[in-house]
Amino acid sequence: MKTLKNLVNIGISKPVIKLLKQGMTPEKLAFTVAIGAVLAVFQVLGSTTILCTLAAMVLGLNLPVIQVGRHVNIPIGGLFKYSAC
Repeated sequence: MKTLKNLVNIGISKPVIKLLKQGMTPEKLAFTVAIGAVLAVFQVLGSTTILCTLAAMVLGLNLPVIQVGRHVNIPIGGLFKYSAC
């Protein structure tokens, strides 16, 4: 019987990591996260998702990775929003 750790590793972690990498070089992976971080600054509801999706389609980037970069940096965009007031 497999342990819970093995089930999580095989059933969840490995497929997610495989989806995120998708044969990308480290430079392209970093570029994708950076684009997501830059686009996270725009704090208009729904605009960041649309902008990230368009950037991923036009530049041929990995959509889940760019969304991760966006989600991680949303609080930074909030700081810019409230510091301007």
